[in-house]
Amino acid sequence: EMALAAVGLVNSDLFYFWWMTQCDEFHVLLSEVLSFPVAPSACTDCAFLDATSRLMDDYRAKAIRKSLNVAGHTVEMDEIHARLSRDIILQLDELLAPHYGLTADELRFVQTYDEEFRVSEE
Repeated sequence: EMALAAVGLVNSDLFYFWWMTQCDEFHVLLSEVLSFPVAPSACTDCAFLDATSRLMDDYRAKAIRKSLNVAGHTVEMDEIHARLSRDIILQLDELLAPHYGLTADELRFVQTYDEEFRVSEE
């Protein structure tokens, strides 16, 4: 449950907003993930954990398989575009809001913060 909750938290808009205040806007460092304040009640919220599982399934279903040539070797990877799963990410935020004491206005701010950049196709 803790691992699944951590995945859900890191994929939320709440984490993104917090991360943007802590980072270089490119790398997600382990220290930033570990210093994110975790609401213990979120880690056992069955609805939140279920939404996180659905998000991971959606990422897998919408992943784009890529082949890269790296130092003469072909490497295959799945490229994930979180914007394609935006509806589930918004659900994660709605489920997290009460655990963090967010008002409706604060939730809306977090969900729309930098949204134009995060959901564009460029």
